[in-house]
Amino acid sequence: MEDLALFFKGMTSLEIIDVSDNIHVDRRKPFKYEEAMLHLIKGLRHCKSNLTWVNISSNQGINGAKSFVEFKKLITESKKLRTLNISTLGMSKKNCKAFVKFLSDQMNNGWNLDNNLKELIWNDDLKKSPSTTLKLLTKDIPSVYNMKLTKLSMCGCLKSEPNRVKVSKALKQLIPETVFEYPDDPNKDSKKEYASDKE
Repeated sequence: MEDLALFFKGMTSLEIIDVSDNIHVDRRKPFKYEEAMLHLIKGLRHCKSNLTWVNISSNQGINGAKSFVEFKKLITESKKLRTLNISTLGMSKKNCKAFVKFLSDQMNNGWNLDNNLKELIWNDDLKKSPSTTLKLLTKDIPSVYNMKLTKLSMCGCLKSEPNRVKVSKALKQLIPETVFEYPDDPNKDSKKEYASDKE
């Protein structure tokens, strides 16, 4: 990843970057993947002035303290960023809550004028904290002035079908396309009780 970071340093004009599914946990080297993620994000920051589309999904190591800080800096500094896929990063419950607060603060800063994000794909990770998911979708996002998102995907985060219906209704007038599907929906059999989103 250090070599890739150096590559990005010499390619600052890149606008579209897909580095998904590159960093995996190696039990023999428990901290190497956090170091790899740190190098990756620092490398992406070299391209921050021109980035419009980024996919860093399915990489491990985001929970390293330095990686998480660099990750937030990348998003803050990438003013042209329009599409971001951060699915399945293995983000901890604590960091999910912190990132939701960060997103909310970003969208509410300066009437959201500096934020050009149109598509946010954040599948899977928020299932660790359904209450945080519901807060983001039913309170934080609806309160944003000058909402610019046109697509929001958070599949696998809410088991409860009533909750998925609830958030879809809450966001219907704000975001044209929302996706909250849950794989192997536990409510397919109508005789079953609705699954809950208890933590």
